[in-house]
Amino acid sequence: MFNFEPVNNNGNHMKRIFIFILFIQLISLNQNFSQTDVFTKQILEIGKSDNRTMYWQDMLSNRFGGRITGSDAYLNSAEWVKNELIKMGLEAELDDVASVPVGFNRGAWFGKMITPQLINLEFVTPSYTAGTKGKQKGRAVLMPSEKNYDSLKSTLKGAWILIDGVSEGLPIDRDTISLFTKKLIASGALGTIQLSRLPIRALDSRTVKSFDDLPVLCDIKLLDEQYNLIKSLIENGEEVILEFDIRNHFKPGPVKYPNVIGVLKGSEFPDEYVILGAHLDSYDVATGSVDNGSGVANMLEAIRMITAAGAKPRRSIMVQLYAAEERGLLGSKSWVQKNKNILDKISIVYNKDSGTNALTSLLVPKVMFEPLKKVAEPLENANLKFGFKLAEMSPFRKAGRGGTDSHSFVMEGVPAPWLRLEGTHKYGDTWHTNLDAYDQIIPEYQEQSSIIIAVLALGTANLDKLLPREGAFFPDGIYADLNTNKGRITLKIDYENVPMTSANFIGLAEGKIDNGVQPVGTPYFNGSIWHRVVAAHVIQAGKPNIKNSQSEIEGPNYEFPNEIYKGLSHNKAGMLGLANGGPHTNGSQFYITLGDRSYLDGNYTLFGEVFEGMDIVNKIAQGDTIKSIAITRIGEKANSFKPTTESFKKMVADANIKVNAEFEKKKKYEKEWSQNNLKNSLTTESGINYIVVERGSGNKLNPGTVIKLKYNGKVLIDKFNFKSSVEGKPDFGDDGEVFEYTIGSSKINPGFDELVSSMTIGEKIIAVIPSDLAYGIGSFYGKYEAGKKRFVIAPHSTLYYEIEIIK
Repeated sequence: MFNFEPVNNNGNHMKRIFIFILFIQLISLNQNFSQTDVFTKQILEIGKSDNRTMYWQDMLSNRFGGRITGSDAYLNSAEWVKNELIKMGLEAELDDVASVPVGFNRGAWFGKMITPQLINLEFVTPSYTAGTKGKQKGRAVLMPSEKNYDSLKSTLKGAWILIDGVSEGLPIDRDTISLFTKKLIASGALGTIQLSRLPIRALDSRTVKSFDDLPVLCDIKLLDEQYNLIKSLIENGEEVILEFDIRNHFKPGPVKYPNVIGVLKGSEFPDEYVILGAHLDSYDVATGSVDNGSGVANMLEAIRMITAAGAKPRRSIMVQLYAAEERGLLGSKSWVQKNKNILDKISIVYNKDSGTNALTSLLVPKVMFEPLKKVAEPLENANLKFGFKLAEMSPFRKAGRGGTDSHSFVMEGVPAPWLRLEGTHKYGDTWHTNLDAYDQIIPEYQEQSSIIIAVLALGTANLDKLLPREGAFFPDGIYADLNTNKGRITLKIDYENVPMTSANFIGLAEGKIDNGVQPVGTPYFNGSIWHRVVAAHVIQAGKPNIKNSQSEIEGPNYEFPNEIYKGLSHNKAGMLGLANGGPHTNGSQFYITLGDRSYLDGNYTLFGEVFEGMDIVNKIAQGDTIKSIAITRIGEKANSFKPTTESFKKMVADANIKVNAEFEKKKKYEKEWSQNNLKNSLTTESGINYIVVERGSGNKLNPGTVIKLKYNGKVLIDKFNFKSSVEGKPDFGDDGEVFEYTIGSSKINPGFDELVSSMTIGEKIIAVIPSDLAYGIGSFYGKYEAGKKRFVIAPHSTLYYEIEIIK
């Protein structure tokens, strides 16, 4: 036992103890790294010499087959996987998710045209739809129209009915039995036949709520070439006889469907986890090999390699194979809801559900990149055939419906990064179709993916700490992804502080606001052009991609007031604002600043800023396009902000009331100011109040006379001082400079020019010039000088002048 009591002798004893403890810690740390290195090498060797990924793939695809929720194939494969995990040394269980009232098992299916020629038919039926009563033969007929249905319904008995439309995989009835189906059943029809293109996609029905009320009408999706041939023959008056034998079987329920959960206990932090996830269920018109037998096979082989190497990870590695992903991520959602108490102990979720191509990179947010570098390094240096690298991605978004089980974790703040696959396989060609079978699997791709997942899982489990989450997720809010031809720009919209302007932008982007240009439901900005790009200033877009017969359309058929929020400033690049033709003339055109433009503050509405993609902003050139704008809401408050025409109009009406009140208040203030500060003033016919401070000499000046004068001024309402420059233009400061002015031709502003033309040499006056006789609804901007604040007089500014003619 160590003695920590202090002793004399200059503290040498304490130093020796400290050094010894540090030495022990370093040895322990080194052993951890060494273990990781040793077992990583073992995994890489196993992956090359004894890779069993294709064994798991064969079992799932060819021994169990398509694993639709509620099927024996799903339950049998779940039980088998659980037992295999136990054999590897994991603690494993079936984790109940829910049940279906009726189960479904697919048998074989056959079909052919008998008359007028013999052709084997290529078709599928959606899961949970009716099969035939053995072989059933009947005429093919076209579906009667509503108008002549009653007169032709007798022809439907014992017939196969060709219906209109192109199948995208959904059954005719998915959630309820339609009136259409009920009429066909009553008429004695055998089933419907719908055109489908290759590959033939087939999903499932969700209407089977009782074993006493099973489907009876077959729902056939037939290859387009054969459908068109049959239709053509019928239309030409030929009799077409078809025969089908479809063995769709049902199972009395309730039929439970569980997740499969296996845990390899951690040696130091058993209550902290790295998760390997994939969904075990699949559609069953093929064998579910790509979606998602490929993901399950990778996870099973990854954990087998880890255990075969003898690794003892510091954290627990949990294998999760989910039920009912295809029905809305039900398995992963269930597990997350039941285990919220340990979500903060999950370091990362590696979930694979994207096919059979080779895993070649792991994309993680910046904050996670550094900790994972040493995890990925052995893979980057392993000379893998298809390579591997760690790369940065955007933070995770807790938003949307989600397309795979990682979404269930991300929505609860658990990191689940993107596993990027590359290769020759086209995932969309097999997705939920009759082609999703074992022959689509590419062994060398699959085997590399298993190796990488094993190394990543072990390395992450052996890190000193859980992976950081701070900064790994987008903050709650509303974001707009501008998908341009140069790349993506992500904007964060300040909908809380600038709600009206945000509602306008979001509502137009989503097609929710009636604008008189695009129909409601059509995204307003799709295809719009970056029509103005000024270097170091702004890029500007927002005109609709529509032209009328006369000219380009500039914006929607409405205008709305400025909405100035002082918490936002043009003081940096990346600020998002609305362009306008003067105060309160806002529409759809928006801009992004390219530098400090603080002088625009107060004149233009800011409503957000660039969150990601400033490099893309700087690449935008005039004429570049915005392909689309996608709005993402994160958090409860953001999800409740959904503008409509009605809600936006109310915001505008309320804002106009406020603007009018402020305008009246301004007029009252200016009138009172003039009464208090310009007593006994004179008034010109145009409405300028002035007093003569010092009378001049001589006659009124004639047009063309060149004089020298100076002025000092202020913006009355803002108490902002300015002076004359040598060019006669207003500029910063309190002491005016003398400038030359030609009566009748020099122009400062209408009110100023009117006053000077009535003065004499040596005269000094004080005047208040109303905004409509000053710079009006426009603004006066001084010359831009790099690194300096730009001088500006805002629109609607009433100006106070002290004017003196020198000679």
